[in-house]
Amino acid sequence: MRLLSCHIENFGKLQNRTFTFEEGLNNILEENGWGKSTLTAFIRVMFYGFEGERKQGLSNERKRYTPWQGGSFGGSVRFEKDGKAYKVSRVFGNKEEGDEVSLIDEATGLESSDYDVANLGEELFGIDSDSFMRTAFISQNDCVYNETTENIDRKLGRLVEQTDENAGYDSIVTRLKKAVSAANSRVQKDSLHNLKKRATELEEEIKHKAVIDGSINEVRRLSGTTKEEMADLEEKREGLLARRSICIAADEKRIRRARLLELKEAVLMRQNNLLKAEAKFSGRIPERSEVDETMQDARNLAVTKGSLEAYSLTYEEDDELQRLYDTYGEYSHFEFERLLFVRDPKPYSKMGVFGIYLAVFGVIALTAGVGFFVNKTQLFGALAGVLGLLCIVAGLIIVAVKKRREKIYLEDTARIRADYETFKVLEAKKKKFDEADAKAARLNVNIESFFESIGMKCPEDVSDVLIHIKELLGTLAVCKEELSYAKGELNTYLEKYPDDEENAIEPGCETVAELDDKIKAVELDISETHKRLLDYSRRLETLKGQRDELEEKEDELSEIKDRVEKLSERVRLYNLTKDYLTKAKNSYTERYLGPIRNGFKKYYSRLTETEGEEYNLDANTHLFVEASGLNRDTGSLSFGYQNLVGLCMRLALFEAMYGHDGPFIVMDDPFVHMDEEKIKKGRELLKLIAGDVQVIYLTCHESRAM
Repeated sequence: MRLLSCHIENFGKLQNRTFTFEEGLNNILEENGWGKSTLTAFIRVMFYGFEGERKQGLSNERKRYTPWQGGSFGGSVRFEKDGKAYKVSRVFGNKEEGDEVSLIDEATGLESSDYDVANLGEELFGIDSDSFMRTAFISQNDCVYNETTENIDRKLGRLVEQTDENAGYDSIVTRLKKAVSAANSRVQKDSLHNLKKRATELEEEIKHKAVIDGSINEVRRLSGTTKEEMADLEEKREGLLARRSICIAADEKRIRRARLLELKEAVLMRQNNLLKAEAKFSGRIPERSEVDETMQDARNLAVTKGSLEAYSLTYEEDDELQRLYDTYGEYSHFEFERLLFVRDPKPYSKMGVFGIYLAVFGVIALTAGVGFFVNKTQLFGALAGVLGLLCIVAGLIIVAVKKRREKIYLEDTARIRADYETFKVLEAKKKKFDEADAKAARLNVNIESFFESIGMKCPEDVSDVLIHIKELLGTLAVCKEELSYAKGELNTYLEKYPDDEENAIEPGCETVAELDDKIKAVELDISETHKRLLDYSRRLETLKGQRDELEEKEDELSEIKDRVEKLSERVRLYNLTKDYLTKAKNSYTERYLGPIRNGFKKYYSRLTETEGEEYNLDANTHLFVEASGLNRDTGSLSFGYQNLVGLCMRLALFEAMYGHDGPFIVMDDPFVHMDEEKIKKGRELLKLIAGDVQVIYLTCHESRAM
């Protein structure tokens, strides 16, 4: 399989970019920050989709590669598999359910059903996304070898025949270990440890059964004695209640007598209050409506006085109005309208026209006289010329006189109009003043009449006195209402109890309060006794419940012992199964370690020109380096050698998994931590690999370019 090309519509920082890939080695040299890692991520996502959908921030690939510049999110990849060309396209939404994916057979241009687009990467490469990234994708940050995944193991053929659930050795052994661990766990409720612990606890608790039976008998005895005490107390309470009924009638008479006296005193007190309120009026007591009307008149009078001040004429205004009366007569309004109506807006227009005509005639006569004079009719020409000059002078004089008279006429008209406007304003102000003055006189008469009717002299502070009178009327109304209510209560009481004044109180009877105290004391004893009975009842129920629980625990103990026996046998079988599987797996996987060891040493020797005999690979494909006679983890090497060893191991795994028919390899600057000599060897190694497999090599520096 090989890549043909890819087109990025929008993905991370990359936008509208197309890349074409040839067979063998494809070298992409771009500066740091251009987007090499984004390109490699795009190629993987086209086959496998996004990972980390539930993560937050940059760990969420969908959010991380959402286009910086907006636009359609996605692109397409063209590839060739088994002689057929395909095009996979993806458009990504905000969430996985909004994604669109299609696989086109380029020979037909139709949707292809050769592969399931939902699991395209796994169907094409036979491994999941994580395993694919650990083999076919090699970058400067993940050259360090991290061992294989179960998918890589399955691809290598390291595991025994798979079950129907496609479970491999690792998953089976892991489940067996988890089952044994769970059985012996101190956390899991149903583990052997906890079941045995629970059985011990139950045996200790069941020993208390005899003690509980003795407590039950003692509580039953105490409850019987307390019930006898309760019967005696209830009999005593009944006797006190009978005596209380006899005394209630006497107490009721005492209460009614006190109530009658209270009602009579209330009537007398309210009569006195009414007399005091009436005494505050020296004459007739006015109605509230009269006071309200007079208060409104007082408010209106205050407003009217304000109007008098506003409409009062000044000395200058009064003199001006008198001048207008003297000038235009008593009925000045009509005289103004008459004068303005009869005045002609253009009184001298005819005079002006006559003057113009006369001047024009003079010009004509002068022109004719000049003509006659020139033609030797000198006398006639001279007369005509003189006449023409006289007519011109007379016409101009007439026009000038017309303009002067017209100006005087218009000035008189404007003066009359101004006098008329002034007259209307002053006349209206005087009229409003007269109306306000008449209204003030009328309101003063009304206010004085009210005070005379109640026997008072009209005060200066009318509003304050009226407010005080209204307050007195309110007090008087309250006194009347209270007296009426008190009399009503007294009459109602006398109608209900007409003979209370004649009935005497029987001497020597206990009071109800005294008997209530005795009854209360007995009822308190009854309550305490009842509480004891309830306490005995609850204790008895609790003890019975505890006894029932112990019987249930006896059953539980029997069940737990059966479960412990069965679970112990199951754990024994789990351990036996795990041991047998481990032995079978070790003997079976040994045949696949040779190709991986040979591949590692082949690539290591090409990069370092040493055989790499110090490196060992165990049955779990874990790589060790031998130092001082001990196998040490490769993490103890320098970071540069960790990258070199990791690169060789990844290439060995890729070769063992796919041989010469594998997919493409993507390398994102894998030699960045190597020196010049190893980079040189790396170039030779890549050219060798590119003879069998398509390689897409990305770097940001010319020193590492192919």
